[in-house]
Amino acid sequence: MELTRSTQRLRKGRGPISRRLLQALHVPRGETVTVGSILDRLGPDGFGIALLLLALPMIIPAPGPIGFPLGCLIVILAMQALRGASSLSLPAFIRKRPVSRRLLRSILARSLPCMARTERYLREQRLSWLTGRAARAVQAVPVLLLAIAILLPLGNTVPALALAALAFGWIVRDGVAVLVAIILSIAALAWCVFLLVAGATAVDWLVSAF
Repeated sequence: MELTRSTQRLRKGRGPISRRLLQALHVPRGETVTVGSILDRLGPDGFGIALLLLALPMIIPAPGPIGFPLGCLIVILAMQALRGASSLSLPAFIRKRPVSRRLLRSILARSLPCMARTERYLREQRLSWLTGRAARAVQAVPVLLLAIAILLPLGNTVPALALAALAFGWIVRDGVAVLVAIILSIAALAWCVFLLVAGATAVDWLVSAF
């Protein structure tokens, strides 16, 4: 009942992506909630919504060391997209993992406001040739690189922004969002390379100094 009231309150004034997320995460009382059951509800939007849900916690700061586990899941997602899979699948031990209703409410409360703001700028089927399965397979390469960057302690915000923009593009079939994601991906990867080079230079300087 509590989840239903929260869902009804958050449903007002939300756009299409928000509705899809609400439909996927709204589970009748008494029904067992697992990662697999939620994934099945996502259907064709599984790649995009899963990527968005994995990216948002790194944009909206969350407590704890979340970069490594989320980065690992994004690697799994990227590898499947790279193979041209039409829907997202996960190992059985992850699919069977239970999900608490409190976590679902938290995801809705944290994610929907961000989605509602972003949806104003999205357009269905705009440059849709950039959002098909073949295009998504090519775009999986920067997703994989960004996931690896997230695994490193180099700052997750810019890579997460790029992943979120790409996720919006995949869900809405908006090629302009994909182009924005590509620009952000280049900036994020360039920043990570800069940090790695700067770090290596600093270590070399310290070694030579002492």
